[in-house]
Amino acid sequence: MGNFKILHHLDHLKDLKAAAHPVPISIRLVLSDLCNQNCHFCTFRMEDSFTNRLFKGLDKKGNLTYNPTRFFDKEKACEIISDAKEMGVKSIEFTGGGEPTVHPHHVEIFQAALNSGLDLGLITNGVLCRSKLIDALMEANWCRFSIDAGNKDTYSQLREVPSRIYGVVINNIKDLVRKKRQRGSKITIGTSFIVTDKNYLEVYECARRMSELGVDYFRVGYYRADEGFVAGDFEKTQELINKSIVDFNRDDFSVVNEYAESSKNMDGPPDYNFCAYQHVNTWIAADYNVYRCCVTSYDKHGLIGSIRDQSFKKLWFSDLKRKKMDEFNAMSCTQCIYNDKNKILNYAIRQDPDHVNFI
Repeated sequence: MGNFKILHHLDHLKDLKAAAHPVPISIRLVLSDLCNQNCHFCTFRMEDSFTNRLFKGLDKKGNLTYNPTRFFDKEKACEIISDAKEMGVKSIEFTGGGEPTVHPHHVEIFQAALNSGLDLGLITNGVLCRSKLIDALMEANWCRFSIDAGNKDTYSQLREVPSRIYGVVINNIKDLVRKKRQRGSKITIGTSFIVTDKNYLEVYECARRMSELGVDYFRVGYYRADEGFVAGDFEKTQELINKSIVDFNRDDFSVVNEYAESSKNMDGPPDYNFCAYQHVNTWIAADYNVYRCCVTSYDKHGLIGSIRDQSFKKLWFSDLKRKKMDEFNAMSCTQCIYNDKNKILNYAIRQDPDHVNFI
């Protein structure tokens, strides 16, 4: 039901309908562009990907790398959190870029967000899940682990890490589930599976394994459409997802099927002009740039402006930001993983929709 969450923010719809610029409901903050894994389906680490033209950097020897050691400054991150709270932002999601937990001060930054009263979400590969992080997550709203494999060998192949790391992640998930139950935490613990041609036959096995771990959900998606990328055999994958839903769904665990819907969003550019999503959810990257969304991040196409020498609040309320958003045409995007959300937003802010009294 994620596409309909905007209905709980009618004030934002009112602003958008009046052509005003509301503050974002949520911020996605990339603390680190460095990752401790190298997933072959990660768009940030693909040469010539349309999602990472500004992502690459130099390694210690001065060679080009798609895994740059680039961290967000702790004080700057806390400044953004303070700005967000003052502006009326509701939540902050820590994501990548790289892996958030390789940032040397990630727990302190998470705790600052929690202390401010912002809702907190984390997307992680789960390799580094130390006790202080688990303690902080007991106050968070949700944490989602990227799994993407049903066994250690496929996991190793997909992520270019030793096969033993699969067991490390599984044990870290178990620890988080156990602490949640012990402390009565309300955190939602999820796992995700991005379908590729190398793992699609393991959807059912991974769903079974996740259902046994005690997590709240297992989400299956398809979020890549680069040339040469194959998101599994579509019919067989759907069959395995549907079988997983039948066999494993229960009151305290769900298999969430986003595979078919997310694949539809890869069929080409949007068929509408106005991108409302950029007004409600923004992306702040580890290069200190603010972008429209994750798909247009690390690319001039999505660049709103830099906060290296100014606050996020100052940029958000600036004439530059207003001009960038007002002049942006969604049809200029190659694809949009937020098509469904944008279409709902655009319908909700239409001035004179037809036949609204016939429901």
